[in-house]
Amino acid sequence: MSETAIAYQAPIPAGNAAPSASPKKLRLSPPADPRRLGNMIQATKLLAGTGTASGIGLRNAKDAIDQIMAGRNVVVLLPQAPGDIKNQLAAFGITAQTIDVHNIDVRDLRQSLGLTQQQFALAYGLEADTVQNWEQGRAKPQGAALVLLNLIEREPDTITALLAQ
Repeated sequence: MSETAIAYQAPIPAGNAAPSASPKKLRLSPPADPRRLGNMIQATKLLAGTGTASGIGLRNAKDAIDQIMAGRNVVVLLPQAPGDIKNQLAAFGITAQTIDVHNIDVRDLRQSLGLTQQQFALAYGLEADTVQNWEQGRAKPQGAALVLLNLIEREPDTITALLAQ
């Protein structure tokens, strides 16, 4: 099943979001039976955040709903997602899962695996200098590296096995 990413394009107004209303990255999935999809116009309005600053805009919401109607998963970034958005989307037959990629303490992760910096770097296709910079606070893992570290933290044996193939 393919997956599409759609993000909010306009700037987010500063100072308006409470910590509980921080941006949320959601993976939206269609139901197994397309007949279970509800009113897609209302679902589009919900994602768009019509009349609020909490949505991805009408065009991006329509694109996301089109992908869902085609049976595809979609990833959206809602700048200020309402707390009950998952339940609201479920009413339309759309499953929403929060994607959480959090910051990693690389030294703790590496030590929990019983690896030296060099071994950790070699095992996961990283540069030893990069691992050292992360551990000494000169740099922070970002993007794909942060995703990889989250996966290693959650499933180290699976990631090691996949990389060994």
